[in-house]
Amino acid sequence: MSISAQFGLGYSALDTGLLALPFAGGAAVGSVASPWAVARMGAPRVLLGGVVTVGVAFAWIAMTLDPASEILPVGAILAPLVLGGVGTGLFVAPLQAVILSDTSPETVGSASGTIPTVQQIGASIGLALVTMFFFGQVAGQTDTSVPAVRAELAVALEDSPVDPMFRPTVADRFAWCATQQLTSPHPERPVPGCADTPANSAVAAIAADAQPYTQEAARAVTARTFLGAFRTTLWVLAALAIGVGGLTFVLRRNDNRPASTMGDGAVESSSGETPEAIRPVRPRSG
Repeated sequence: MSISAQFGLGYSALDTGLLALPFAGGAAVGSVASPWAVARMGAPRVLLGGVVTVGVAFAWIAMTLDPASEILPVGAILAPLVLGGVGTGLFVAPLQAVILSDTSPETVGSASGTIPTVQQIGASIGLALVTMFFFGQVAGQTDTSVPAVRAELAVALEDSPVDPMFRPTVADRFAWCATQQLTSPHPERPVPGCADTPANSAVAAIAADAQPYTQEAARAVTARTFLGAFRTTLWVLAALAIGVGGLTFVLRRNDNRPASTMGDGAVESSSGETPEAIRPVRPRSG
């Protein structure tokens, strides 16, 4: 969302940060509420509910987006952003306790140390894969966005001061430059040779006459391309979240909780009864 907002729609860094606040606020609420939810429903159900909530929120945002509108409907996505944050908080907060639920006193230390390492590795790999997929979609979206905007530019140039003989050339040049930029490893950077034109030349004069129209076309094609890539990525992430929900659904409720030492020297089992083998021995009469 941050990349789409900044590179695709021209948001400032401050506006992009404010756009992320609803998700962060929802995550804080979900984290605070997770102990209460786990105590009443159990950790597996909370994990399932949290990750499914995230998937629903992503799908909701994806359905709200319309690349052809060339805008990010902030008011319409506030609710799903908060909902996705709540789901994230519900899922992440009890996750470590669930992972450690089957460990023994002898292994809990090493397991606790391993979890952050695995999470950091997973976060790094996951971010890389999602980013690669997203920018792959940016390149793929040009197959539809560039021809559509090129056709719109050709129509707009009919009312421009550009000589009619050169209008198709201007539209074709724009489409080539847009495709080269959006399919490059750095779609936020202009392609060399497309940003500047030789001064004091006929090409410069034509470019100056067409500049207001090509600038508007560049804004439109960038917005449509990034929003289309964002929408497709959200659908994939929503499906993955539902898949993770399916995995949490098969988690069993762990009743092998560590025994707690009682004041009288006996040990209470997880069922609340004192095991026969470790009850205090009383002398027999007779």
